[in-house]
Amino acid sequence: MTVVALLGMTAVAAAAPPPGGPALVKTPEVTFVVNSRTDPGVSGCTARECTFREAITAANNKPGADRITFDLENDLILQDMAIRPMAALPAVTGAVTIDGGTQPRHGFVAVAGLGAGEGVHGLRITGSDVTVRSLHVGGFDGYGVYITGDRNRVVLSTLGSLLANRLGGVAVVSSASVAGVYSLAEDNVIDDNVIAGNRCHGVRLEGAVRTTVSRNATGGSFFGP
Repeated sequence: MTVVALLGMTAVAAAAPPPGGPALVKTPEVTFVVNSRTDPGVSGCTARECTFREAITAANNKPGADRITFDLENDLILQDMAIRPMAALPAVTGAVTIDGGTQPRHGFVAVAGLGAGEGVHGLRITGSDVTVRSLHVGGFDGYGVYITGDRNRVVLSTLGSLLANRLGGVAVVSSASVAGVYSLAEDNVIDDNVIAGNRCHGVRLEGAVRTTVSRNATGGSFFGP
C-alpha cells in the first residue's frame, strides 16, 4: 500500500495487483483535515486553510470514499469552539466519514447554525455511505441532520441539547430530487446519539425504508412524523 501526501490531505493508494492478475481500479482514499473555524474560507481545502465548507466541497468533488477529520485550535470557552456556517453548507453527495472524534483534546466538534439562515439544515446528506460521528449540531432553523440518501449512519453525536434545532434533531425522508431521481432513503442508521431539546421532532421518519433507530438518549423533543 502506498501513502501519498497532498496539500491538506493524505491519500492511500491501493496495493498493486499480483503479476498476471487483473488490474485493480480503486480511487485512493483521501483525508481532508479541517483546520479553520471560519466560513466560507478563501482558498479551497489546503494545508494552510481548510474550512468545514471547503472540506465537504472537496470530498464531494472527489470520487470514492473519503474522510473529513478535524485539527482545530482549541478554545477554553465552549461557545467559541463552534464552527458557525454563515449560510447553508453544501449537501454531502458522496461516500465520506465526517469524524469529529479526531479533534484533539475535546474529541468532538460543534457546528452552530444560529447565523445560517431560515429553513437551513445543519448537514444535508443526499448521497450514500456517509458516516457522521461525534458532531454536536445545534441552532439550525431546520433539522440538525437531514438525510435522503441510502446506507448512511449518524452515531455518537449530539443533535440539539444546549442549542435547539427548530424543526428537529434528525430527519430521514424519501424524496424526489430536482433531477427527478427518486430516493427511498434505505438502510440508514441513527445510533447512540443524544437527540434532545429540539423544538419540534427528535427523529422524523417519512417514507424511509429499513431505518434503524437505536440506543439514542432522547428528551424534550418529539419522536414521530
